Amino acid sequence: MQAVEVVRGLNLNGATIEKLCLNSPAGGWFPALQEFTWHITRRNAPYGKLFFSPRLEKITIFPVWHQQDSDGYRKLVSFVASTFSTLPVPGGLQVLVIAALNNRIHDSLPWEYFKDSFSSVVLRLGPSLTNFNSVVPLSDEAVVHLISLPNLQTLELDTPPPHHSTLRLLVFPPLKLWSFAEGVVVKWFSTLELLEGDVTAAQDVTPLARVKASLRHLRVTGDGVAINNALISPIQVFQNLVQLDMDIYCYEDECSFELDDEDVGTLVMALPRLKTLVLGHPCPMDLCNTTVACLRTISMHCLELEELEIHFNTRQMAAHLEEMGMEEEEEEEEEERSQMCSLKSLGVHEMPLILAALEEEEVCDGLWNIFPSLERIVRAKDSESDWDAISGQMFPGRTHGEEQTEN
Repeated sequence: MQAVEVVRGLNLNGATIEKLCLNSPAGGWFPALQEFTWHITRRNAPYGKLFFSPRLEKITIFPVWHQQDSDGYRKLVSFVASTFSTLPVPGGLQVLVIAALNNRIHDSLPWEYFKDSFSSVVLRLGPSLTNFNSVVPLSDEAVVHLISLPNLQTLELDTPPPHHSTLRLLVFPPLKLWSFAEGVVVKWFSTLELLEGDVTAAQDVTPLARVKASLRHLRVTGDGVAINNALISPIQVFQNLVQLDMDIYCYEDECSFELDDEDVGTLVMALPRLKTLVLGHPCPMDLCNTTVACLRTISMHCLELEELEIHFNTRQMAAHLEEMGMEEEEEEEEEERSQMCSLKSLGVHEMPLILAALEEEEVCDGLWNIFPSLERIVRAKDSESDWDAISGQMFPGRTHGEEQTEN
């Protein structure tokens, strides 16, 4: 047996658990087990460790209870914390994940309570680790230990960074995916900027040297994080990025997108290898300072781009596209127009669009000129706007619902 998943329905009585623990053979009950997924519940919390094997390569943990004001709940939390403290860590472990199955559980459980006990697990991880994902905050010592692991490729944290003076003594591992949660992203990006600012000409290997060369996917998750120059400036050192995914939603009454056309141009010129660029999910407020001009800049500088989602102001969109077309004709930029990106998908999410009847053709032509390979416009399912009419003209062979695939 190589893989086991302990789900919430699995139940053993106390006497059985005790017998299994007392009579466990050398190497445990599952000595060849390589992958273990544990949905921690009140019922199975006492015997999860029975499934641990010295040959485990992947451990995934999902706490699946909800917070309650009761003695039973408090005892369960204490027991799970104690279990983490004594959790055996296999020497060849490659993947360790502790995550929430849904937002309700994520927002309900006291993750901070497990900080010390789960940090003790992290401090016992060895150089074989390649993937780490934790919704539990970690101690500074645990974060430093993670960054010291030489083969780490995926790092997803909900933990603020230690002081940058500690990190400047390290060399980050060759990460391919680095993911930041909303509560810590600003602090991490500020720290990265400080680390780059500390670099001197005499340094052979800088703290970010390896990750700058290796990083392909950077992700930010959360709601209401301000997408501004302070956020995007540190990202520009990762020039080999293929995917920049800011999975950020604006608050209902406040747009969090604060970039202008020049800011976007600076970002994409620094990241020419992008295939996916998501700069937050466009909201319906239409208050941003970017215009369709930033789309042309993106198309000219990220020639491999296939997926784009970005705020831009749709008021006077047809007029702006017409002005851009006239400028191109005057400057005779035929060669420049022929080198536009191969974008397939443009995400407009909840971005509004209201056009006069005669403006639809102008918008369609303008979008074709900017994105000649465009195949779909993706918007939120419940939003209503003239994007439907634009999609109908640009992609007449598609059904009405095919461009409404975003949730």
